[in-house]
Amino acid sequence: MFLKYIKSLSPVYRTILLFFIVTSTIYSQDSLRLISLYNSTDGQNWINNTNWLSSLSISEWHGVTVQDSSVIAIELPRNHLSGKLPNDICQFAKLEILNLSDNNISGELPDSLKNLVRLKTFNLSHNNFNGDMNNIFGNLNKIISLDVSYNNLTGNIPKDLGRLIQLKELNLSNNNFRNKIPIEIFRLQNLIELNLQNNSLTGSIPRQIGNCKNLQILDLSRNMLTGNIPKEIGKLIKLTQRLALDHNELNGMIPKEISLLSNLQHIWLNNNQFSGILPFEIGKMKNLRSIFIYQNNFVGPIPLTVGNLRELEIFYGQNNSFGSKVPQKFWFLPKLKMLRLENNQLSGIIPSDLRILKSIQSINLSNNRFDTMSDSIVFPNSLLSFNITGNNLFCKSNLGKTDSISVVMASKIIGLEQQYCDDNSWSSFSIGTNNINFEYVITDTTAERQFWITSNNSRTNILLLHHFDNNNFYLSDTSVIINQNDTIYISVTYSPIDVDNHYDVLILEDIINKNSQFVSIIGEGVKSIIPERDISIPWKLKLHPISIEAKSDTINIMYDIPEKSNVNITIFNLGGRPIKTVIDGIVDTGFYSYTWDGSDNTGNPLERGEYLCVMQAGMFIQIQQILLLF
Repeated sequence: MFLKYIKSLSPVYRTILLFFIVTSTIYSQDSLRLISLYNSTDGQNWINNTNWLSSLSISEWHGVTVQDSSVIAIELPRNHLSGKLPNDICQFAKLEILNLSDNNISGELPDSLKNLVRLKTFNLSHNNFNGDMNNIFGNLNKIISLDVSYNNLTGNIPKDLGRLIQLKELNLSNNNFRNKIPIEIFRLQNLIELNLQNNSLTGSIPRQIGNCKNLQILDLSRNMLTGNIPKEIGKLIKLTQRLALDHNELNGMIPKEISLLSNLQHIWLNNNQFSGILPFEIGKMKNLRSIFIYQNNFVGPIPLTVGNLRELEIFYGQNNSFGSKVPQKFWFLPKLKMLRLENNQLSGIIPSDLRILKSIQSINLSNNRFDTMSDSIVFPNSLLSFNITGNNLFCKSNLGKTDSISVVMASKIIGLEQQYCDDNSWSSFSIGTNNINFEYVITDTTAERQFWITSNNSRTNILLLHHFDNNNFYLSDTSVIINQNDTIYISVTYSPIDVDNHYDVLILEDIINKNSQFVSIIGEGVKSIIPERDISIPWKLKLHPISIEAKSDTINIMYDIPEKSNVNITIFNLGGRPIKTVIDGIVDTGFYSYTWDGSDNTGNPLERGEYLCVMQAGMFIQIQQILLLF
């Protein structure tokens, strides 16, 4: 009878009636599936279940979006859902968004999730799902965001995730995934975020990681990964937010290619087994805001180039074996808030005026070998604590006395009286320089520098010498014997194999006294020597590296000015006191050279030792060390 009625209608009315019947059936089916979800997840105890099970259209039900009479989105985050997902949730034929995050849903992920072929966003994070993810997501080729973090999922990370070519966000963190990271994941060239934090992943970081060139966030922290950081990491040039590899078992040296991540803001490498020296090129990462490298086995000086990181707010380098002096540029970082360098072998002078660190809140230099700090030290108002416990400060009469420090300053200092003032704190040998600079050396040719080592012992010293870059730098000796009051010379040669800047650290170790000192070596390989300024190259503000020439009685200070500027170049002692003004005023565009004879502003000759040459022009600041030998 009903069929006869339909046939009696005109074609237009017949089409309208059939469409209404079909869509009403679909609409009714989606209603039943939503009711099943409500009942399976204890809907009556949801935080918000507005209009659910009411006679209103399901488009009015809280968290449900309907388009063309079909449910396309179910979004019920932080809504106190519990129980298990019903199987028929996977029968929403046009579902694009499923967000049930921050609830208390348990059980395994239904296999039938693979039927949600139109799904673009899938978020079941912060629940209690268990089991594995095998054979569920591999065919959902429209999915853009997949987040199942903070669950109890186990097994391997499925290889078929590598087929999700539209995927931009993959977050599997805080689960119990095991074994190696499948290389298939690194086929996802549209991936912006990859977060595998806090699982039980093993093996090395695959070299194929360099294929994900759109990554902005890479977090592999808190796993059991081993091996080195692959140099292909340098291909992730869009990595801007964070590189987190902390709390693993990674080892080896940090590849210098990491400096190609010039837009990166946060790098977390702490709690691993990294060794060797920090790459000199780290100073190119000028957008870095935090560096966490603590609890590793780094040695040698902290690179001078760290002082170029003008956006740096946090530097945590504690619990390593860093030695030598803290780069003076550290004390010129205007945004630095937290500095932790405790439990290293750092030495030298703590500057007397720290007010240029106008944002600093906490400094921890405890358990090092600092031996000089002024009793008139000045702090910025922002500083809350300054920990110097366990150093060699105030151990000699000429280094100041603790009772001379003002009450205001002393109130911020921790460990003022807890110093190691014993006879074993001094070095068994001294060296002529802590820095050697090779400038403009033609590739495949050799340049040579020498420095001296003098015994401070009443016995014979046996020193072992070792370094890291055996491709560009060579030593005349790898072990030396120094007799009482003797001085010997060590030759360092530089033969660059390519046009590049090279950096190395020479470690001098007294195997009897267990005492080490460090010499930083910098070299620039070039195609040909540049005898004068090439005017075809755009000029920039630059203070050129200051060569150390032992036989000269003058020092050349060269600098470039790109446009007419107000420039100040001043030489300071290591206590931060200005002693010689090179230039202070308006300077026209050009390349300049100033010959310094080693005298102060009054014309009196200065003592031999280390000084700092500081160039400032507006917001620009550059610092070079000078070793005065005459």
